Amino acid sequence: VGLQQEQRLLKALHRERIVAVYGSDLPRVAKFAACIVADHQSRVTFVPELREMDFGVFEGMRYPDIMENFPDEATAFYGDLLHHRPPKGESGLDVLRRVRHFYHMLVKEIQEEPLGTRVVVSHGGPLRLLFADLQFGDPLRHFDFGIAHGMGVRSSVSVTGRLTILSTFGMQ
Repeated sequence: VGLQQEQRLLKALHRERIVAVYGSDLPRVAKFAACIVADHQSRVTFVPELREMDFGVFEGMRYPDIMENFPDEATAFYGDLLHHRPPKGESGLDVLRRVRHFYHMLVKEIQEEPLGTRVVVSHGGPLRLLFADLQFGDPLRHFDFGIAHGMGVRSSVSVTGRLTILSTFGMQ
């Protein structure tokens, strides 16, 4: 399924004039970012700020196991993931700080060279947090953006730095 989703996204991006690709440096996303570059005369920059949330000791565990082994920490985290973090992990606000840093760098680049499409390849969590923050000024609304695996989100960044979500693509 993931490979089919990648192919749909690559097809949707084929006619774009892509001048840069930015991707999380985690393997699955980095591999897909490299596929986009292979189809265009552009460059890929791997950006740690685009990584998925670090779930710390919860990483790789199933929800029931997390609740059994870390009931207090898990209850606090799942009750308010913006402000609480798993042991040795990140909160939603930690992630938002990271992706905001990347976004401001991207806006500066767009202001200096506005022509061409930039592709950002990341994970649902960081993108939802950023979009909610930019669209609504409220990262608590991050679940208002239903970003699924293999989904593309077309957006526009104005020279003022305002983000506009235009459409989603790549899904059947």
